[in-house]
Amino acid sequence: MARPEPLFEDVRSIRVVGERDIRIDYEYADEPADLGLVYSMRSTTRDHPGALVLDSAEVTLSRMRFRFLHGFGVAAQTSRDVTVEGCQFQAPPDSGRHSAGFADFIPVLRLLGTSCRARLPLRRELPDGLVGWTAVENVTRTPTVQIVRNIFRNVPTRGVLVTSRRAVLIEENRFEHTGMASIYVSGDAAEWWESGPVRDVTIRGNEFVEPGGPAIHLDPRNTQCDQRRAVHSGVLVTENQFVLDGVPALDAKSTRGIRFRDNSIVQRGQETPDIILRSCFDVRIELDSAGRKRAPSGGLGEINA
Repeated sequence: MARPEPLFEDVRSIRVVGERDIRIDYEYADEPADLGLVYSMRSTTRDHPGALVLDSAEVTLSRMRFRFLHGFGVAAQTSRDVTVEGCQFQAPPDSGRHSAGFADFIPVLRLLGTSCRARLPLRRELPDGLVGWTAVENVTRTPTVQIVRNIFRNVPTRGVLVTSRRAVLIEENRFEHTGMASIYVSGDAAEWWESGPVRDVTIRGNEFVEPGGPAIHLDPRNTQCDQRRAVHSGVLVTENQFVLDGVPALDAKSTRGIRFRDNSIVQRGQETPDIILRSCFDVRIELDSAGRKRAPSGGLGEINA
Protein backbone atom coordinates (compact mmCIF):
# COMPACT_ATOMS: atom_id res chain seq x y z
CA MET A 1 0.00 0.00 0.00
CA ALA A 2 1.07 3.56 -0.65
CA ARG A 3 2.39 5.35 2.39
CA PRO A 4 1.13 8.81 3.36
CA GLU A 5 3.74 11.35 2.21
CA PRO A 6 6.66 8.90 2.36
CA LEU A 7 9.35 11.27 1.08
CA PHE A 8 11.21 11.46 4.41
CA GLU A 9 10.23 8.13 5.93
CA ASP A 10 12.76 5.30 6.38
CA VAL A 11 15.56 7.53 5.07
CA ARG A 12 19.13 6.22 5.26
CA SER A 13 20.90 9.34 4.01
CA ILE A 14 20.38 12.68 2.27
CA ARG A 15 23.18 14.39 0.36
CA VAL A 16 23.63 17.25 -2.08
CA VAL A 17 24.49 16.13 -5.61
CA GLY A 18 24.14 19.41 -7.49
CA GLU A 19 23.34 23.07 -7.13
CA ARG A 20 19.60 22.39 -6.91
CA ASP A 21 19.54 18.60 -6.44
CA ILE A 22 19.64 16.24 -3.50
CA ARG A 23 19.80 12.46 -3.37
CA ILE A 24 17.77 10.51 -0.82
CA ASP A 25 18.64 6.87 -0.08
CA TYR A 26 16.12 4.70 1.76
CA GLU A 27 16.34 1.69 4.03
CA TYR A 28 14.31 -0.43 1.61
CA ALA A 29 14.98 -1.40 -2.02
CA ASP A 30 11.39 -1.79 -3.23
CA GLU A 31 10.10 0.43 -6.00
CA PRO A 32 8.42 3.35 -4.24
CA ALA A 33 4.65 3.47 -4.30
CA ASP A 34 4.79 7.19 -5.10
CA LEU A 35 6.93 6.74 -8.23
CA GLY A 36 6.22 9.58 -10.67
CA LEU A 37 4.79 12.02 -8.13
CA VAL A 38 6.24 15.51 -7.71
CA TYR A 39 6.71 16.87 -4.18
CA SER A 40 6.69 20.63 -3.62
CA MET A 41 8.10 22.00 -0.38
CA ARG A 42 7.56 25.45 1.10
CA SER A 43 7.61 27.43 4.29
CA THR A 44 4.22 27.05 5.94
CA THR A 45 4.14 30.68 7.11
CA ARG A 46 1.92 32.79 4.84
CA ASP A 47 2.53 36.28 6.17
CA HIS A 48 1.52 38.36 3.14
CA PRO A 49 -0.08 38.08 -0.31
CA GLY A 50 1.76 38.53 -3.58
CA ALA A 51 -0.48 41.52 -4.41
CA LEU A 52 -3.37 43.21 -2.63
CA VAL A 53 -6.47 45.02 -3.89
CA LEU A 54 -8.03 46.72 -0.86
CA ASP A 55 -10.96 49.14 -0.50
CA SER A 56 -10.94 49.75 -4.25
CA ALA A 57 -13.34 49.87 -7.21
CA GLU A 58 -13.16 49.23 -10.97
CA VAL A 59 -9.83 47.39 -10.84
CA THR A 60 -8.64 45.41 -13.89
CA LEU A 61 -5.62 43.10 -14.02
CA SER A 62 -5.03 42.32 -17.70
CA ARG A 63 -2.50 40.10 -19.50
CA MET A 64 -0.14 39.84 -16.54
CA ARG A 65 2.23 36.97 -15.79
CA PHE A 66 2.58 35.84 -12.19
CA ARG A 67 5.60 33.54 -11.97
CA PHE A 68 5.77 33.12 -8.20
CA LEU A 69 3.38 34.11 -5.42
CA HIS A 70 4.51 33.62 -1.86
CA GLY A 71 1.68 32.52 0.41
CA PHE A 72 -1.63 33.79 -0.91
CA GLY A 73 -1.67 35.18 -4.43
CA VAL A 74 -3.48 38.29 -5.67
CA ALA A 75 -5.87 39.02 -2.81
CA ALA A 76 -8.86 41.36 -3.07
CA GLN A 77 -10.90 42.45 -0.06
CA THR A 78 -13.74 44.96 0.50
CA SER A 79 -13.53 45.95 -3.16
CA ARG A 80 -15.91 45.93 -6.12
CA ASP A 81 -15.81 45.48 -9.89
CA VAL A 82 -12.54 43.55 -9.90
CA THR A 83 -11.67 41.93 -13.25
CA VAL A 84 -8.84 39.48 -13.93
CA GLU A 85 -8.48 38.78 -17.66
CA GLY A 86 -5.84 37.10 -19.79
CA CYS A 87 -3.48 36.58 -16.84
CA GLN A 88 -1.10 33.66 -16.43
CA PHE A 89 -0.25 32.07 -13.09
CA GLN A 90 2.56 29.66 -13.97
CA ALA A 91 6.13 29.00 -12.93
CA PRO A 92 8.73 29.68 -15.66
CA PRO A 93 9.20 26.54 -17.77
CA ASP A 94 12.96 26.40 -17.07
CA SER A 95 12.76 27.13 -13.33
CA GLY A 96 12.45 23.57 -12.10
CA ARG A 97 9.32 24.55 -10.16
CA HIS A 98 5.92 23.06 -10.90
CA SER A 99 3.62 25.68 -9.42
CA ALA A 100 3.59 29.46 -9.12
CA GLY A 101 2.24 29.31 -5.57
CA PHE A 102 1.13 27.14 -2.67
CA ALA A 103 -2.25 28.65 -1.81
CA ASP A 104 -5.10 30.45 -3.56
CA PHE A 105 -3.92 32.38 -6.61
CA ILE A 106 -6.86 34.83 -6.52
CA PRO A 107 -8.49 34.94 -3.07
CA VAL A 108 -11.41 37.38 -3.05
CA LEU A 109 -12.27 37.60 0.62
CA ARG A 110 -15.10 38.67 2.82
CA LEU A 111 -14.52 37.60 6.41
CA LEU A 112 -17.47 36.86 8.64
CA GLY A 113 -17.77 38.80 11.86
CA THR A 114 -18.02 36.93 15.13
CA SER A 115 -19.87 38.25 18.10
CA CYS A 116 -21.62 37.36 21.32
CA ARG A 117 -24.75 38.98 22.72
CA ALA A 118 -22.69 41.90 24.17
CA ARG A 119 -19.53 42.89 21.09
CA LEU A 120 -22.57 44.03 18.41
CA PRO A 121 -25.55 46.64 18.91
CA LEU A 122 -28.97 45.19 18.08
CA ARG A 123 -32.42 46.67 17.62
CA ARG A 124 -34.14 43.68 19.18
CA GLU A 125 -33.34 40.67 21.32
CA LEU A 126 -31.64 37.71 19.71
CA PRO A 127 -33.63 34.42 19.47
CA ASP A 128 -33.27 32.17 22.47
CA GLY A 129 -31.46 29.51 20.45
CA LEU A 130 -28.45 31.73 19.82
CA VAL A 131 -25.97 31.35 22.66
CA GLY A 132 -22.26 31.92 22.91
CA TRP A 133 -20.52 33.02 19.71
CA THR A 134 -22.48 33.86 16.56
CA ALA A 135 -21.24 34.48 13.02
CA VAL A 136 -22.59 37.56 11.25
CA GLU A 137 -22.38 37.97 7.48
CA ASN A 138 -22.77 41.33 5.75
CA VAL A 139 -24.95 40.18 2.84
CA THR A 140 -24.77 43.61 1.18
CA ARG A 141 -21.09 42.98 0.36
CA THR A 142 -21.36 39.55 -1.25
CA PRO A 143 -20.21 39.58 -4.90
CA THR A 144 -21.47 38.20 -8.17
CA VAL A 145 -18.82 35.97 -9.70
CA GLN A 146 -17.98 34.96 -13.27
CA ILE A 147 -15.12 32.54 -13.96
CA VAL A 148 -15.07 31.91 -17.70
CA ARG A 149 -12.65 30.26 -20.18
CA ASN A 150 -9.63 29.63 -17.96
CA ILE A 151 -7.21 26.72 -17.66
CA PHE A 152 -6.38 25.36 -14.19
CA ARG A 153 -3.52 22.86 -14.47
CA ASN A 154 -1.55 20.96 -11.79
CA VAL A 155 -2.81 23.17 -8.97
CA PRO A 156 -1.69 21.54 -5.67
CA THR A 157 -4.98 22.43 -3.97
CA ARG A 158 -8.39 23.37 -5.46
CA GLY A 159 -8.95 25.03 -8.77
CA VAL A 160 -11.80 27.30 -7.61
CA LEU A 161 -13.15 27.84 -4.10
CA VAL A 162 -16.27 30.00 -4.15
CA THR A 163 -19.06 30.88 -1.70
CA SER A 164 -21.32 33.82 -2.44
CA ARG A 165 -25.08 34.06 -2.12
CA ARG A 166 -25.26 36.12 -5.31
CA ALA A 167 -25.05 34.65 -8.82
CA VAL A 168 -21.97 32.52 -9.53
CA LEU A 169 -21.16 31.38 -13.09
CA ILE A 170 -18.30 28.93 -13.76
CA GLU A 171 -18.32 28.25 -17.48
CA GLU A 172 -16.11 26.80 -20.24
CA ASN A 173 -13.05 26.25 -18.05
CA ARG A 174 -10.64 23.32 -18.14
CA PHE A 175 -9.45 21.77 -14.88
CA GLU A 176 -6.49 19.39 -15.23
CA HIS A 177 -5.07 17.34 -12.36
CA THR A 178 -5.97 19.59 -9.47
CA GLY A 179 -4.59 18.18 -6.23
CA MET A 180 -7.98 18.36 -4.53
CA ALA A 181 -11.49 19.21 -5.76
CA SER A 182 -11.61 21.17 -9.01
CA ILE A 183 -14.51 23.31 -7.74
CA TYR A 184 -15.00 23.57 -3.98
CA VAL A 185 -18.06 25.26 -2.46
CA SER A 186 -17.54 25.47 1.28
CA GLY A 187 -19.48 27.54 3.81
CA ASP A 188 -17.62 27.96 7.07
CA ALA A 189 -18.30 29.83 10.30
CA ALA A 190 -16.15 27.72 12.57
CA GLU A 191 -12.58 27.66 11.25
CA TRP A 192 -11.71 30.23 8.56
CA TRP A 193 -14.72 32.46 9.28
CA GLU A 194 -14.84 33.56 5.68
CA SER A 195 -17.96 32.38 3.88
CA GLY A 196 -21.70 31.79 4.03
CA PRO A 197 -24.14 29.85 1.82
CA VAL A 198 -24.59 29.84 -1.95
CA ARG A 199 -27.98 30.40 -3.57
CA ASP A 200 -27.36 30.53 -7.34
CA VAL A 201 -24.44 28.58 -8.80
CA THR A 202 -24.20 27.51 -12.46
CA ILE A 203 -21.37 25.15 -13.48
CA ARG A 204 -21.69 24.75 -17.23
CA GLY A 205 -19.60 23.54 -20.16
CA ASN A 206 -16.40 22.81 -18.22
CA GLU A 207 -13.86 19.99 -18.62
CA PHE A 208 -12.62 18.10 -15.57
CA VAL A 209 -9.57 15.86 -16.09
CA GLU A 210 -8.55 13.52 -13.26
CA PRO A 211 -8.85 15.74 -10.17
CA GLY A 212 -7.38 14.49 -6.91
CA GLY A 213 -10.73 14.91 -5.12
CA PRO A 214 -14.36 15.17 -6.18
CA ALA A 215 -14.58 17.22 -9.36
CA ILE A 216 -17.29 19.36 -7.74
CA HIS A 217 -17.46 19.38 -3.94
CA LEU A 218 -20.36 21.09 -2.15
CA ASP A 219 -19.05 20.90 1.39
CA PRO A 220 -20.50 23.27 4.01
CA ARG A 221 -18.82 22.74 7.34
CA ASN A 222 -21.99 22.45 9.43
CA THR A 223 -22.00 19.65 12.02
CA GLN A 224 -25.81 19.20 12.10
CA CYS A 225 -27.99 18.77 9.01
CA ASP A 226 -31.68 19.70 8.89
CA GLN A 227 -33.94 19.10 5.88
CA ARG A 228 -35.75 22.37 6.59
CA ARG A 229 -32.53 24.38 6.70
CA ALA A 230 -30.06 23.12 4.11
CA VAL A 231 -26.99 25.35 3.93
CA HIS A 232 -26.62 25.61 0.14
CA SER A 233 -29.25 25.74 -2.59
CA GLY A 234 -29.74 26.44 -6.27
CA VAL A 235 -26.81 24.57 -7.85
CA LEU A 236 -26.98 23.67 -11.56
CA VAL A 237 -24.35 21.34 -13.10
CA THR A 238 -24.88 20.91 -16.82
CA GLU A 239 -23.09 20.20 -20.11
CA ASN A 240 -19.77 19.36 -18.44
CA GLN A 241 -17.27 16.65 -19.37
CA PHE A 242 -15.73 14.57 -16.59
CA VAL A 243 -12.74 12.23 -16.97
CA LEU A 244 -12.23 10.77 -13.49
CA ASP A 245 -10.04 8.24 -11.72
CA GLY A 246 -11.51 6.93 -8.48
CA VAL A 247 -13.36 10.13 -7.48
CA PRO A 248 -16.99 11.22 -7.93
CA ALA A 249 -18.12 13.90 -10.36
CA LEU A 250 -20.21 15.47 -7.59
CA ASP A 251 -19.98 15.12 -3.81
CA ALA A 252 -22.60 17.24 -2.05
CA LYS A 253 -23.71 17.79 1.54
CA SER A 254 -26.61 19.78 3.02
CA THR A 255 -27.69 21.25 -0.32
CA ARG A 256 -31.22 21.78 -1.61
CA GLY A 257 -32.18 22.07 -5.27
CA ILE A 258 -29.25 20.40 -7.05
CA ARG A 259 -29.82 19.90 -10.79
CA PHE A 260 -27.33 17.60 -12.56
CA ARG A 261 -28.06 17.00 -16.24
CA ASP A 262 -26.58 16.63 -19.73
CA ASN A 263 -23.09 15.80 -18.44
CA SER A 264 -20.61 13.30 -19.87
CA ILE A 265 -18.77 11.08 -17.35
CA VAL A 266 -15.85 8.73 -18.01
CA GLN A 267 -14.70 6.79 -14.93
CA ARG A 268 -11.32 5.07 -14.79
CA GLY A 269 -9.61 3.12 -12.06
CA GLN A 270 -11.39 1.80 -8.98
CA GLU A 271 -15.15 1.53 -8.69
CA THR A 272 -16.54 4.83 -7.46
CA PRO A 273 -20.04 6.36 -7.42
CA ASP A 274 -20.50 9.17 -9.90
CA ILE A 275 -22.64 11.09 -7.41
CA ILE A 276 -22.44 11.19 -3.61
CA LEU A 277 -25.20 13.01 -1.71
CA ARG A 278 -25.34 13.61 2.04
CA SER A 279 -28.41 15.24 3.55
CA CYS A 280 -29.41 16.77 0.22
CA PHE A 281 -33.03 17.48 -0.74
CA ASP A 282 -35.04 18.30 -3.86
CA VAL A 283 -32.32 16.80 -6.06
CA ARG A 284 -32.69 15.90 -9.73
CA ILE A 285 -29.91 13.77 -11.18
CA GLU A 286 -30.00 12.71 -14.83
CA LEU A 287 -27.46 10.07 -15.84
CA ASP A 288 -28.09 8.17 -19.07
CA SER A 289 -26.03 5.71 -21.04
CA ALA A 290 -25.61 8.15 -23.92
CA GLY A 291 -24.05 10.77 -21.65
CA ARG A 292 -21.67 8.60 -19.66
CA LYS A 293 -19.06 5.90 -20.16
CA ARG A 294 -17.36 3.69 -17.63
CA ALA A 295 -14.70 1.04 -17.53
CA PRO A 296 -16.12 -2.50 -17.00
CA SER A 297 -15.10 -2.52 -13.32
CA GLY A 298 -17.04 0.65 -12.50
CA GLY A 299 -20.46 1.13 -11.00
CA LEU A 300 -23.06 3.82 -10.56
CA GLY A 301 -24.28 4.82 -7.15
CA GLU A 302 -25.98 7.57 -5.22
CA ILE A 303 -25.78 7.95 -1.45
CA ASN A 304 -28.06 10.07 0.71
CA ALA A 305 -27.25 9.86 4.40
